[in-house]
Amino acid sequence: MNHRAAHRAHAFTLIELLVVISIIALLIAILLPALGAARRSSRAIKCASNVRQLGMASLMHQSDHKENYPYMWVSDADGFYRTWREQIWEYTGKAPEMYDCPEEAEHRFSEGYNGRSADDILNDSFVDEEVYLDGGYGAAGVHWVSNDGAESCFGRSTGNERSDGRVRSPTKCIMFGDGYTASAGDFYQWWIWSDFAAGNTAGYSRDVEAIDVGNQRHSERANYAFADGHVETLDNDDIPCNPDECWWSVEYDPHS
Repeated sequence: MNHRAAHRAHAFTLIELLVVISIIALLIAILLPALGAARRSSRAIKCASNVRQLGMASLMHQSDHKENYPYMWVSDADGFYRTWREQIWEYTGKAPEMYDCPEEAEHRFSEGYNGRSADDILNDSFVDEEVYLDGGYGAAGVHWVSNDGAESCFGRSTGNERSDGRVRSPTKCIMFGDGYTASAGDFYQWWIWSDFAAGNTAGYSRDVEAIDVGNQRHSERANYAFADGHVETLDNDDIPCNPDECWWSVEYDPHS
């Protein structure tokens, strides 16, 4: 009899159980947003690391090619198209994951193209599929229009590579960054450019592009690698493009 009374004294009542459940639910509601923010922050940091490594790979390419940055894209001697991604492939340690932003689930370089892996495509000199690979990052070619306009770090084709000496302010010249301008279809998923302006028109912002993937991936900001190798996380409005200063061009003031 005393044993049963003691058992009843230690048992939870329905009200006590509901209070415990409510407290647990409240804690989950408080912690989940913080955990989600921590995961997003971790992915943004990983993305910045990828962009930094791609920047360093571009600078190593530059060191081995008469101080020239990689070209944007080119048709080689066999008639196959190649982009800057193929040019720095060896310098990345042949790591396809380096070309992917961990925040981007759909557009992934490492998933390959047309049933072939990125490794297979990049290691095959006679396959014209590298330009069709999806990707997390695009090279800056904002003011390029038919070889006219304000030049970017990466040249348009062989013979048009941009040497280090032609970049007036490497700390204020973007090489590439999160996302790409996709309005031209899956052939151009490797550069950032303008659909709505002539070559030297000032005032460019990625906000106004019709199809611009990834320019607000990280809490409405994006990661960018600059011509000196450093990386910044920037809002679209943080990037100047005016008569006094433009970070999309090798010329510090191409619109003046």
